[in-house]
Amino acid sequence: KISSDHLCHSSFMGVSDCTSSLPEGSVFLTGLGSSKQVGHNVFVTRYPCTEQKDGLLLPVISEKPSAMSEENWNFICNMHFGLIMFASPLDQGDMSLPEQIACGDLDGDTYFVCWNSEIISNMTSSSYKESDEDSSVDLTEEDECNLLKAAINTNFGGKMCDATVVEKTKEGSYLVKSGELEKHMSYDEITEEREILVDICSHRGKGKSIEIEILWGNEVKSWKKMH
Repeated sequence: KISSDHLCHSSFMGVSDCTSSLPEGSVFLTGLGSSKQVGHNVFVTRYPCTEQKDGLLLPVISEKPSAMSEENWNFICNMHFGLIMFASPLDQGDMSLPEQIACGDLDGDTYFVCWNSEIISNMTSSSYKESDEDSSVDLTEEDECNLLKAAINTNFGGKMCDATVVEKTKEGSYLVKSGELEKHMSYDEITEEREILVDICSHRGKGKSIEIEILWGNEVKSWKKMH
């Protein structure tokens, strides 16, 4: 076990779900387990990451899934740090998560995982999924697909919490949830004073000196150190 207080990214070796109980589309990070020091979502990619669709924003499991036994939960929570466990698709004919990440697999591939709250809060899962028409998503437009499943940091009862935009209501507001907590927010409230991250363009450096180049919604690019 390690403390992730000083970490916001690391490399993990990809493995399959040995319990067959993780919710479809989710991941589990060994060594971090149920620490809750990582938010609800993580950004996952692998080397080389050359296309926008080579990265996925995925929900990370930190509480025992209802379908998993206590024995299996305790087993994976006590595994050493360094593995990212990918849930298997319910339909065996569907493409697995590793295959969606730059055509990866589980024969020893290493995956880059980022849980930096500032970066994750500016991402939407739709911006990292290939569209049949266009793989790019204009995140500056007030459009439902821009905000659905977006990971944000917002105030619940005086406490800032990691939350997810769940759905858009008929009235035009957005339902935002953080665990059992939920509230409705307008588009302006969600995006107010929050620069939208459009793309991660490139990276440089190694180890603790890794930097990523970010394209923001105002079309400005900047380098951010991952520390």
